[in-house]
Amino acid sequence: MGGKIARSILMLGPIGRFPRAPGTAGSLAVALLIVGLAAIGLDRWAVAPLSCALFSALTLAFAGRAPAIWGVEDPRPVVSDEAAGVSLAMWTLASDPAPALSAAAAFLLFRLFDVAKPLGCRAIQRVPGAAGILLDDLLAGVYASALVHAGLVVFSRV
Repeated sequence: MGGKIARSILMLGPIGRFPRAPGTAGSLAVALLIVGLAAIGLDRWAVAPLSCALFSALTLAFAGRAPAIWGVEDPRPVVSDEAAGVSLAMWTLASDPAPALSAAAAFLLFRLFDVAKPLGCRAIQRVPGAAGILLDDLLAGVYASALVHAGLVVFSRV
């Protein structure tokens, strides 16, 4: 595929062009999409994992072209990695009978972990190529999902 198609996929169309915080914009768009799909009756156990798999595959397939397209290893306009990470963070929604609050928490925690890069996120980002672009976001998604799930467990027993 050509550079324009790869660029469009990595940027999720126009979302990567947001002048400020394109990663937040991409994460929010995908989080809202997941919540919306679950709200219209799609299987909540399938929506987030399928979204994570799709965006991870797209990022791995095309993010290796990022340096040639933008001139840097992990450019700001690439938001498909954030889409994969927030999808992983939203996985917790499947076990929540009232998912609106946990969706908001998953989104906010994912963005916090994606920006702050704690507990190995910064180190894993140094993996070369498309994997390095993706893996820090997936790890941030794991942390966010784990915290939301822990909150669900704790508060369901109060």
